[in-house]
Amino acid sequence: MRIVLPRTVGSPPSQLRHKPSPITTTASRSGTESSCEEKNRPSCGVTPSTGYDIEGRAHELLDAHRKEGEWFLVPASIAIGATLEAASRLGEPIQQVAPEIVPQIIYLANQPDPNAPSEAAIAKYNKRWGILAGLPWWLRYPIKTIAAIIIFTIVALSTLFIVFLLTH
Repeated sequence: MRIVLPRTVGSPPSQLRHKPSPITTTASRSGTESSCEEKNRPSCGVTPSTGYDIEGRAHELLDAHRKEGEWFLVPASIAIGATLEAASRLGEPIQQVAPEIVPQIIYLANQPDPNAPSEAAIAKYNKRWGILAGLPWWLRYPIKTIAAIIIFTIVALSTLFIVFLLTH
């Protein structure tokens, strides 16, 4: 999950420069890296994707207003709108949130998944499928079926061979 924030620089509101949609906070189960300490940001957005494609598309939308590098001379509302439009065009979900609740979002993102399988369930699954456990189901089942047919054929042929040797 990514927290997406428009960054602002400049003192008078008429001269604010915006960088739309930089990814400044990353929340993941392995850890949290946060630079969302500023509370004066006009808007934050949360997306389950990395957000880099949203940022790139927002940059394309605002290209005519580029000041220097990744900075654009537009009001905050335009930078936010470009970010939302970019996400919409890409079909990426994004949700605007108040900057004050970003720490709560990060806390929730770092909680263990209650629907994740337990260690015992994973061990049982791996025991059942053995070396086939890592394969997708549409490969596992045919391979297991073919292996069963081959084993059955070998057992049947060896039984017939033993019967043939005993009768002759």
